Amino acid sequence: MNKKPSFFLTLMLVASLLVSCNDAWEEHYGEKAPSTTASVIVYHGSVADYLRGEPSLSAMVGAYSSHGLMEKMERGTYCTAIVCDDSHIGTADRETMGHALFAANALSATAVSPSSLVQDYGVYTLSGKNLWVTEGADGTVLLGKRKVLRVVKADNGYVYHVDGIIPVQPSVYEYIRSLGDDHSFFKALIAEFEETYFDADSSTPNGVDAMGNTTYADSVMAVRNTLMDRYTEDGLSSWNMQSEAYQSTLFIPSDEQLLTAYHTALDSIPAWLNRTATPEDSLKFRKWMVGSFFVDHRLQPEEVSADVEELLECVGGCIRQMDEATDCETF
Repeated sequence: MNKKPSFFLTLMLVASLLVSCNDAWEEHYGEKAPSTTASVIVYHGSVADYLRGEPSLSAMVGAYSSHGLMEKMERGTYCTAIVCDDSHIGTADRETMGHALFAANALSATAVSPSSLVQDYGVYTLSGKNLWVTEGADGTVLLGKRKVLRVVKADNGYVYHVDGIIPVQPSVYEYIRSLGDDHSFFKALIAEFEETYFDADSSTPNGVDAMGNTTYADSVMAVRNTLMDRYTEDGLSSWNMQSEAYQSTLFIPSDEQLLTAYHTALDSIPAWLNRTATPEDSLKFRKWMVGSFFVDHRLQPEEVSADVEELLECVGGCIRQMDEATDCETF
């Protein structure tokens, strides 16, 4: 079962669970009107039809439409929409709703039934993030920290009405990128080991060329960290800072602390090794520093208090290595 993320001195993100709904769906071809059964309202029509027919959801329909997501809720595709009535949307919320990922974060490509909404379950959305299920103080169900007010079951999925908009929470990597200039050296150290690559799994194939190579309707570019991304011996991803599929703890020293440590280490080389510092020494120190920022599991406050004497394990697993001469990939 997934564990919900939390923020401490650290930013944590945890494993995501993409769930398929195996319910046998009844086909509704009658009048498009809701009928109440127990705690779920059954609507005879698609999720998109329901949203368009609800005047109180005009702001949400506008957000979905502006990003071309309404067609993903038509009959023939399963989905789950998390919506907020206009009456629960304030002036400041309108700016949040303009975020590029807001609408995608309020839509899942799977039909998530109410029975799945149990403590610490994650609803995986089109934004690539999870909306976590928790229990409110009064026993109510919270989705993305918002109270679920009512549930509608349409022909091709569910609509969950919640009592406020759900902001897009950043991943560890997005959080690092959002830091200000006072952490410029910290960000530069991490970025030094980044590379951009073509993400075939996230791109949409549209055919095959004359040479038998797959062609794509779009080219999704992604970022990986050659120093910190971790894999199994078989090359399967086991941890990275870009994905919410993994638990993480992030330590953020000040640039002053980092620069002091870095220069002190370089200046100590003559005394330690009886020679001047080399570029290889500098690179080794930068790698050690970046490696100390991350832990690949969740740490509680008491585990990082000043009186803890045990050493912290950072990030384990294999590193991906590419031999460009032979185009051979090893881990």
